[in-house]
Amino acid sequence: MSYTNFLSGVVYGNTENFTGVFSGNVESLRKSPHMLLQCFVICLLAMPVLTGPGRICPMECTCKIDEQNRRQVICTKGGLSAMPVGQIDSDVRVIIIKGPGNTITIGNFLQKFRHLEVLRITDSQIPSMGSECFWGLIKLRILGE
Repeated sequence: MSYTNFLSGVVYGNTENFTGVFSGNVESLRKSPHMLLQCFVICLLAMPVLTGPGRICPMECTCKIDEQNRRQVICTKGGLSAMPVGQIDSDVRVIIIKGPGNTITIGNFLQKFRHLEVLRITDSQIPSMGSECFWGLIKLRILGE
């Protein structure tokens, strides 16, 4: 059994893959705290491979890859008073912010996101926008809903 099949079993819960990796069956894995710990450590070590190296995501948001294979950040909890720019990877292509009580001033911090294609800010108040806030965002195609 390959390492990839093993990781697939770990990530997607396909326990059939475990029987070829461990000397016993899956039941022995459940009974053995040592084997369970080894499996847990392997999962932790595999996380950077599965999520991408050094990826960061704001705590109040979710980050994922969309159906067009674009990295996206979605913040829907509300109550944001500023965009968590320092916690968003610079190669993000989609940023969606919506939720009650957001009051976000848009400034030149967006220039960090050179690959940004979609910026949606809905159900939020934008008290001001800088005169050069979209400067350099040549890939930005969708602004708004």
